[in-house]
Amino acid sequence: MVNGQSQDTPAWLETIEQNSWQIEVLISGGLLYTLFSLPENINEHLLKTIITSELNDAHFIFFMSAFLVSKALLIGFGVNLFLRAIWLAYIGVHFSFPTDIEDSSPEFTEFYRDKLSTENNTLSKIIQLESWASLSYSLSILLSVLFFGAVLMVLFISFLIQDLLIPLDETFIQVVYYGFFALSLLISFGLLESFLFRKLRLERSWLFHLIRVLSIVNLSFLFRREWRVISSNISKWKIYTVVFIYLLLSILLSMNDIQGTSMSMPIRPFDARDNRMIAAADYRMDNDEYDEHLRPHDIIGDASIPSEVIRGGQLPIFIAYDEYHDRIINFYRDSLKIAKDYSSIVDTSNQVGTVLTEQREKLTYILDRVFQVIIDGEAQDSMFWMYRNHPITDQEGWFTVVDISALDHGRHTLDLRRQDMGSSVKGIFRIRWIPFWVDKNVR
Repeated sequence: MVNGQSQDTPAWLETIEQNSWQIEVLISGGLLYTLFSLPENINEHLLKTIITSELNDAHFIFFMSAFLVSKALLIGFGVNLFLRAIWLAYIGVHFSFPTDIEDSSPEFTEFYRDKLSTENNTLSKIIQLESWASLSYSLSILLSVLFFGAVLMVLFISFLIQDLLIPLDETFIQVVYYGFFALSLLISFGLLESFLFRKLRLERSWLFHLIRVLSIVNLSFLFRREWRVISSNISKWKIYTVVFIYLLLSILLSMNDIQGTSMSMPIRPFDARDNRMIAAADYRMDNDEYDEHLRPHDIIGDASIPSEVIRGGQLPIFIAYDEYHDRIINFYRDSLKIAKDYSSIVDTSNQVGTVLTEQREKLTYILDRVFQVIIDGEAQDSMFWMYRNHPITDQEGWFTVVDISALDHGRHTLDLRRQDMGSSVKGIFRIRWIPFWVDKNVR
C-alpha cells in the first residue's frame, strides 16, 4: 500500500461486498426508467428558459451538464444491468449442473478436447463477471461525478467571466471553457499531480494546495484515491480508452436529446432520408403551432392557433411571452408613461378607473405596433391583444382573435411578426409562419 499500512477487511464489509449485486440491480434497474425519461423533462425546462430568459453560457453549461450526467449514468447502469443479467444466467447454469461438462462424447479429437479444457468453466466465469459487474457500477458513478465536476469547473469559470465583465472574444471564451474542462479531467485522474510532482519533481506548497482547492471545485476529492487504486491495478491505456469512449458516447447522446438550440444534432443511423430539412421557404409544419396537438407539459415555441383546419369565421391567435419582447414593449411603455403595475397607480382623485382605461388604450396602441398579424400577405389592423395563460400549456402570452369570415375555402397562411428595436436598428422580424385551411363546408 502507498502509506505502508495494511488493513483487514471487516467481516460485515465482506458480507456487503458479496451481496452488493442485489443493491446494484435494484438501483440500476430502478433508475434506468427515470434516466430514459429525464431528457424530456430537461428539454422542457430548457425551452422554458429560452423563452423566459436570455440564454447565456451559464444556462447552457448547466443544462448540458444535466444531459451529460444523465447519459453517463444511463450508459453505466445499462452496462451493469447487462453484465448482471449474463452473470445470473451463468449462476442458473452452475446451479443446475455444478459438475460442469460431462464428457459423454469421446469421438471428439484430442486436439478439440485440449482446447475445450483450456476454457474457463462456468464457476470461473461467475467469479470473473462478478468483479467486472461490480467495477462497471463503480465506474458509472465515478465517471458521472467526474464529468459533472468538470462541468462545474467550467460553470465556475463562466461566472467569473460574466461577473467580472472581462471583454473576451467569443471564440477565445470557448477555448477557455474547453481548456478548463480538460484541466478538470487531468486533476480528477491525478495526471496533473503526477506531471508536476513526479515528472518535474517540483516542491511547491502553493501549487499543491491550489490543486487541492480545484479538486474541491470539481468534486474530484471524493474519489481521488479510488482513481489511484483503479489505475494502479489496471493498465492506464485501458482506463483512458474506456473513459474516452464513455465521454464520447455521453456527449453524442446528449446532443441527440437537446432541443431548441444550435447544439441539437439528432442521430438517426437507420434513416437515410435527406429531404427533411430542405432550404425552402414555408416548407415545414410543426405540431406546437396547433393547440389540438398540444399536451399540458408541451412548450409553444413562438405562437399557436387552434387547428390546421379552421371551421368558422374567427381565428384565435396566441403568442408566447418571450423575454425578448420586453425590449420594444418597455421602450414604448416608458415613452408613453404607462404604469408597470397597480401599485404604481396612486389613488388621489378617485379616478383609478379613468387612469386604467387610459392605460388600456395606450397599451392597445403599443401591442398593435409590436405584433403584426399578416394573413395571405395582407396586414390586419387594430388587433385587440389581451394577456392570458394558454389553456393547455399554461404559458403566459398575448391573445387575440382575427375575423376571417371573408376568406375563401382552402389553404391560407398566417404570418406573425414583431417589431424589434436595438441600439440603433429598427426592423420587423418573423415570429412564426403558420399555414391553415379554412373549411366552408360546415353547416
